[in-house]
Amino acid sequence: MDDVRYRRNPEVLFGELGEDIVALSVARGLCYGMENVTAEVWSLLEQPKTRAELCFELMNRYEVDEKRCEKDVFVLLNEMQTEGLIERCPAA
Repeated sequence: MDDVRYRRNPEVLFGELGEDIVALSVARGLCYGMENVTAEVWSLLEQPKTRAELCFELMNRYEVDEKRCEKDVFVLLNEMQTEGLIERCPAA
């Protein structure tokens, strides 16, 4: 896994509805609903994290195989980045 850190896009507005998250991309004019693991990943990205750090946290919270977790988190991060919900952190 790479050591790229991801964070929430600071321009995306969001709110919690119980355990779910609703995010609004003003730039795109789109609203997104997040639940379960997706909402968990969003919460974990309150502070920048690598894919490995996210997988470590998720494997401690859920019964999931490491390879499956890595694959699913990779896909989710790509989708969230494509939609502009998250971004790669600038290099230090």
